[in-house]
Amino acid sequence: MFDTASRGIYTRKVLKVLPNYCKGGTEGQVLNLIANLDNQLFDISSACFSRSGNILSEFESLVSSITEYPINKLYHPLTLLKQLHFAADIRKQQYQIVHSYNFYANCFSIPAAKLAGVPVVIASIRDQGVYLSPAKKRVQKVICNLADRILVNADSIRSWLLEEGYSEPKITVIKNGIDLSLYDSNMANQSIREEFSIPQDAPLIVMLARLNPQKGFDDLIAAAEKLKQRHPTACYMIVGANKILIGDQYVDDQTYLNQLKSMTAKAGVDHAFIFTGHRQDTAAILAAADISVLPSHSEGLSNSILESMAAGTPVVATRVGGTPELIQHGANGLLIPVKSPDLLAQALDTLITDSALRQALGAKGRCTAEREYSIEKTARDTSVLYLSELDRACPSLARL
Repeated sequence: MFDTASRGIYTRKVLKVLPNYCKGGTEGQVLNLIANLDNQLFDISSACFSRSGNILSEFESLVSSITEYPINKLYHPLTLLKQLHFAADIRKQQYQIVHSYNFYANCFSIPAAKLAGVPVVIASIRDQGVYLSPAKKRVQKVICNLADRILVNADSIRSWLLEEGYSEPKITVIKNGIDLSLYDSNMANQSIREEFSIPQDAPLIVMLARLNPQKGFDDLIAAAEKLKQRHPTACYMIVGANKILIGDQYVDDQTYLNQLKSMTAKAGVDHAFIFTGHRQDTAAILAAADISVLPSHSEGLSNSILESMAAGTPVVATRVGGTPELIQHGANGLLIPVKSPDLLAQALDTLITDSALRQALGAKGRCTAEREYSIEKTARDTSVLYLSELDRACPSLARL
């Protein structure tokens, strides 16, 4: 057991568990959260299955340590041995909080952390299980109900968990936050258009998303086909890594990218689409854009929508998951039903042809981000959660 009465412990040791450090919505949020938590209060380390990914170096610069626990399958005797090793390590390191993110990290770390006697164990669930089989959903429910707290980033996810029979008192909502200082609405956009040879007067529609069929790329391509006669110079920039999820790992894959390129050629819009891959300069890209689009079939609380709002770029998105919590239709963006390329084309046409509406929706989106979704607010709310859970579990430690 942990010696919670030890003197000389002034910071609370927190371990954040992720599969790897490939940039996605969750990984980006965890990175920004770590950067904004008070390091006088929290000494943060990380554990993973694979010490890899395009933002690994950024994590290494912020956390005290990163420990790798390689596994090939979640349900395997060797994985059980790794879990026992993990439990021994976190007991030895005297972590007071273990906080894991999404299915694989939750299933691996929560039982081990409870076995090790960690005072506070937190599970994060950041989507409505669209990628999980019914069996995995049942496993997730059993495992996450072992945690002391289940943290979600959208009211819609909380509602879904309650429908699935999760323990209501354990569920806490802390919404995503964005570093607003990175998204200066006055940022010059000339360089992005020059880099990709996009004329300054050509409508630029940007979609920030990892290449995945659930993001609705096919609907955007179908909408672009409908708009090609009316807006022949419109350009569609797809910004996101070519990765697919296999088990608990994201791996490079060209198959879906090639499928999308074939779809654009068949629709006669291949000249209008640019696939950039992963980019670090999304703020500059959004500053160059006229419209941000996200026709997802499923979402939690979308970071790409938050980034677009912070940049003052008007958003067209589907009414799924936590998106209606971010976008109020006609007030700070436009919402359409899922899998509706005709309505997507209409919404894009409306914004392409009405610059005043674009400016108004973009400005109101920025105001919403400033008011409700700053990373500072997310960090404050997370700090309160950590300290209150520690106070419940071991009051003397929380008040050090």
